[in-house]
Amino acid sequence: MSSASSSTSSYKKNTKRFKVDTEGNVYCNHDLIAIQRVAGRRSVRMGQEFYGCTLWPNEDCKFFMWKEEFDDFLKKHGSCNCCATKEQELVYAQMQNLKLQDEIKNLKLQLSLKKSNWNLYEVV
Repeated sequence: MSSASSSTSSYKKNTKRFKVDTEGNVYCNHDLIAIQRVAGRRSVRMGQEFYGCTLWPNEDCKFFMWKEEFDDFLKKHGSCNCCATKEQELVYAQMQNLKLQDEIKNLKLQLSLKKSNWNLYEVV
């Protein structure tokens, strides 16, 4: 009787999600511009630069990216117009525009209601 045990090991590629604005600023998970730091003496990668959460160590969101990885990303995608961040900025701007148009409508309505309540007196 042979027992064949099959162990399936799933390989998961470590995919990093991060935001970059049009000026090349990296954002941590708090939507704040990440701070560029240098690995210290206790690190195997001493002296190498990395991006980390702005609020570290108090309210750390665990954002971490080596500057080398980010530079590689910029080499591949830096100057193209296909980045999701630009599309996101456009959608956000369109949403803000619609919101402002609604606010203008409401303010005009309020103004017209107030004008209709004004009593006009003729000064002689």
